[in-house]
Amino acid sequence: MNPLPNHDAATLRQTLARVHALMESRNWTGAYEALGVLENEHSIQSSPSERGEWLLLRARCAVELGRYREAVDLGRDAFATFQHSLDTENMAVTQSTLGRAYLGLGESKNARIQARDALATYRRLGDLTGMARAHNDLARIHFVRGEYDVAIEHLTDGMDIYRQVGDRESETRMLGNLGRIHLLIGRWPEAQDVLSRALSAARESGNRVSMCRNLLSLAFLASLRHSFNEAAEHLDAALACVETTGLARERAIYHEYAGVWHYEQKHWIQAKESFRRALNIGRHLSDENDLVSQSLRGIAECELAIGDWQQAHRLAEEGLLIAIAIGERSEAGCLYRARALAEARLGRHDDAAASLERAKECLNLVGDVYELAKIDLAEAEILQSAARDAESAVAAVGRARTRFQQIGASDQDTESQWFLADLLRRQGRLTESLQAAIDAVRRLDASGSEESRERLERIANECVTHAVSGANEFRLGGAPWTPATGSQDGLEALQRAIDFYRERLGASRALLIETTAGGERSGQPLAVSGASNEFAEALATFAASPYQRHLVTDAPRVIWSVQLIPELAASLTSSEGHIPESIITVPVALGPAASGLLYADVIAGPAARQFQPRDIDFAVAFAEVVAWYSTRMRSEGLFRDVQRLRDQVARESDFPSILTQNENLRQVLTRVRLVVDADVSILLQGETGTGKDLLAKAIHYSSNRRDQRFVSVNCAALPESRLESELFGAKRGAYTGADRDKMGLFEEADGGTFFLDEIGEMPLSIQAKLLRLLETKEFTRLGDTKPRHVDVRVVSATNRDLTEEIERGTFRRDLYYRLSPVTFTLPPLRERPEDIPLLINHFLSRIAADNQRKVTIGPEVVRRMSAYHWPGNVRELENEIRKLVLLSGPNESIGLDRLGSKFSAEEAAPDQLPERPIPEGFSLYDHVANLEKRFILRALAETAGIKKHAASRLGIPESTLRLKIRQYDISEL
Repeated sequence: MNPLPNHDAATLRQTLARVHALMESRNWTGAYEALGVLENEHSIQSSPSERGEWLLLRARCAVELGRYREAVDLGRDAFATFQHSLDTENMAVTQSTLGRAYLGLGESKNARIQARDALATYRRLGDLTGMARAHNDLARIHFVRGEYDVAIEHLTDGMDIYRQVGDRESETRMLGNLGRIHLLIGRWPEAQDVLSRALSAARESGNRVSMCRNLLSLAFLASLRHSFNEAAEHLDAALACVETTGLARERAIYHEYAGVWHYEQKHWIQAKESFRRALNIGRHLSDENDLVSQSLRGIAECELAIGDWQQAHRLAEEGLLIAIAIGERSEAGCLYRARALAEARLGRHDDAAASLERAKECLNLVGDVYELAKIDLAEAEILQSAARDAESAVAAVGRARTRFQQIGASDQDTESQWFLADLLRRQGRLTESLQAAIDAVRRLDASGSEESRERLERIANECVTHAVSGANEFRLGGAPWTPATGSQDGLEALQRAIDFYRERLGASRALLIETTAGGERSGQPLAVSGASNEFAEALATFAASPYQRHLVTDAPRVIWSVQLIPELAASLTSSEGHIPESIITVPVALGPAASGLLYADVIAGPAARQFQPRDIDFAVAFAEVVAWYSTRMRSEGLFRDVQRLRDQVARESDFPSILTQNENLRQVLTRVRLVVDADVSILLQGETGTGKDLLAKAIHYSSNRRDQRFVSVNCAALPESRLESELFGAKRGAYTGADRDKMGLFEEADGGTFFLDEIGEMPLSIQAKLLRLLETKEFTRLGDTKPRHVDVRVVSATNRDLTEEIERGTFRRDLYYRLSPVTFTLPPLRERPEDIPLLINHFLSRIAADNQRKVTIGPEVVRRMSAYHWPGNVRELENEIRKLVLLSGPNESIGLDRLGSKFSAEEAAPDQLPERPIPEGFSLYDHVANLEKRFILRALAETAGIKKHAASRLGIPESTLRLKIRQYDISEL
């Protein structure tokens, strides 16, 4: 710094006196600016004492304002000046100031050196007050370094000195510092006592700064103890002190502790906002200080609670760098813990374990019991998430509980008990989990009852899930039975039971066969696991045969070596050449006049196992359960319902259900009957509403696939993003929300018929997968790599000319030829007017009966309707009859007055010129608009209101059609 010119000494002393007054009132900004004015006006004498005093005062203000680097530079210059002038007293003050500045920069080693030198200098001077201040500075330095016992020793020495000199206010301030150390190392009872005494003393002396700091510490302690009302009172009182004193650091601490108050109540969003405010104030003071690292840790822990693990990891890393730089061991340990939890939840378990070890190293050196307990809980969670050493995870929770009990953290102890209950539940140790949960409930008061009920309910649900699963060893068979609310439910439960039976028995194949039904031999497989349909049919026929004597139906039987019985081995050899090594058969009573056989075998081979005596015991017990379930199912008529429903669907969807007298349509139906059993794809063409879906069902229920599923999908009804997963299925994780493997509709239709309606609407990307399925009978689920085989016959339908779509490039030519080896075109209703009266009578009878009405239609109405061109075809006719029935009385005869205007005399063709002269006021625009509106209405009617198809029929873009609809105020059809 350049030497400053001389000035009037009296003016200088007055200014410096004003600076001292500002510093006494803690107006550090005012004092700093006043000193800056002296420098700018060049009004400081160049004598060493005045120059040194100015440098020292400026350095002290810089420390309080967080300008630590500037404070170090000023302090060094001041120390050199005082050293040259042998001003020992100011040298000690300068050393103390440098210690605080170095600590602010995170250079704790240099800070400790300066503070020790200051203490030694004060000792030489015999300055007791200075020695006490030096002890306080050293306590702060050792506290930041996590050396709490050393910090307590310095505080105790400092308080003894202040007590000797009678400085009650300074003694109170150091007493508050001692309470904060007790608090942060987990000595909560001592902290409560010391902080309360410090607060009382500060109030007596009127020291609002000490009051503020002690109130904040008590608020923090009350939050940790979950005394939230007490904590709120302390926070409010502290904020009042902050507002009146203008303390920047204490304002940041207030927001930090408000964040703790919210966090302990699980108000994550509010907590995060409070920590952010503390962070902003801390960064304003300096880029790297304890406030910044602590606030970053608070936000990171909130992000962990919310579930944003990437953000939590980033914040923990940022805070950790600062904590390490300033030597904050305790905070570094806490940030290592937060980073470890984030890494564990991101699946980086090895990194999490390493971070946790670093956290332990830091906090073990510090000895913070509360934070060490949280380390133990974090260790348990990380071990559980990595599925490692379940016992060590449980032991870690036990250590955490011991630590919480040691410091009197009863709520945290109870929360740890709940954590243990959940940990044991996830490990499948339900009995221990329930006991831990009950112990936790006994610790809670009424305020925790709702959360307790939810937690106990989770354990109860887990117990129920276990009880109904195959893991329940006390269930006979343990198969996942479900109540038979319908025939399909019962059959599916039976199938799951046989799958479980094969798995539990370790068999290669397992089957439940019906050998007799209604007193007659049946030979029908009811449930098959691990065997082909061909083998199941052959085995069922063999078991029901009156000529075989090996698969007895009156007693259980085990055959250890099937190959020793050649005729049996020949009958049980599959088409793939698989020969059973050993078999177990158990007779099953399936219900009234019905019996069956529970069969299981092990395929011969080098690794083939033999059934054991315990397996036979299990098979007999399981057969009893199957018998009970089947008897109940049949007694409720479920099997009969299945057959009745199948017959009903078949009757409604068979060829006789298609009513026609039209010769062209009869010829189409005749040709269709010729190919119903052929394994060939069929394409149905025709306008919307001509009955393509009805014909597809007739094909299925008249074919040899009628006992399998008929699955129908409208390609225009699903968006491209969903259509692929619906058709082909998806692997877990293939897209957002895919939390489990999903079976596609093609798999569900295996063995049956798949009807693709509106095939012309299928996106090109999916057409390629469909082509592969048609060519190879294989497909791959979305997100999977394993191909799957299905046997389905594809029937498709379209109201478009696919050859035109091929020319436009919207449909694959190769797919078209795969879909259309056999093509049938259904005529529109306007080309089969002789069918209209027949259809009117059919729809009238059915709809009137469904609505319990006796409605008739007059002949004139039938004639008028037969003359109509029916752009919506049979579907439009059915809807018109339904409307007439619903709008009529219970016993009414429908006349012409009930028909809509569209059944009036046919309008003149739009291309015919009017015969009458053009009238006055005629507007060609209005006439064109009228014609345009009529054509749009007709196109919408003919395409069932589908704007995309109507626009295509009109030869205009869909956007133009939508504009015209709004322009002419055309209502939706």
